[in-house]
Amino acid sequence: MRGDSINEPAVIAVLGHISGEMAPGHNDVREGLLVAHHLLLAHGLAIRAFRQSSGRRRVAGDDDAQTVDGIGIALSINQQEPATDDERDVSAAKRVDGFWNSLYLESLFNGHYPEDILEWLARAGVLPVTAMGWEVYPEGLFDVLKRVSDDYTKIPLFITENGAAFEDALPPNGSAIDDAARIDYLSSHFEVVRRLCECGVNLRGYYVWSLMDNFEWAQGYSKRFGLVHVDFQTQQRTAKRSALWYRDFIRSQR
Repeated sequence: MRGDSINEPAVIAVLGHISGEMAPGHNDVREGLLVAHHLLLAHGLAIRAFRQSSGRRRVAGDDDAQTVDGIGIALSINQQEPATDDERDVSAAKRVDGFWNSLYLESLFNGHYPEDILEWLARAGVLPVTAMGWEVYPEGLFDVLKRVSDDYTKIPLFITENGAAFEDALPPNGSAIDDAARIDYLSSHFEVVRRLCECGVNLRGYYVWSLMDNFEWAQGYSKRFGLVHVDFQTQQRTAKRSALWYRDFIRSQR
């Protein structure tokens, strides 16, 4: 059996959601990147499901993670050349190559997105940021702890604060704040924690910052990091959806 999980994900993401030349005809870079990200996730889940349902192994000689018994992904790879030797043309060609080619090739074969593309997106204000204006970059957590572990010590390490402030508005009906961005933030950083443990970092503990909204230094009460919303006038506490998600996540790890 041979087939593809997805046909030309770059065409779907770029032409459909960034340039708007194809359906659904949107012009939104952030949306296009999210589409590309989830298409790659869908491919990975499809390969996993195929392996689990068929019980088959990879084709003999295939040592990459993208082909299993002839199931792969069809990429639309295009060679990009600068119009001139001008530095601006060279940079533009590299960005186009990143969006069309490297974004998919690097993630499929090396497990991460191209660093130069991530840096450009951050400068362009496309990547997600917190309410503090800080870029969301889970890989940074991996880099700093791996550095400390490799260069200085193998003693037990603890992550004493990891979290983010977002614009958390309490719904009028008093229900839980739907802070999906915080859940995404924590989930991506928990994946980094798993990788740190797997690669030998002596990581013994992780603490989310923070349990409740609190006084945040120079920002006072204006920035909310908590899993639990605090009404600073009445002191009423209301669990955000991230608190319920975190509870379920901890239970699932036991």
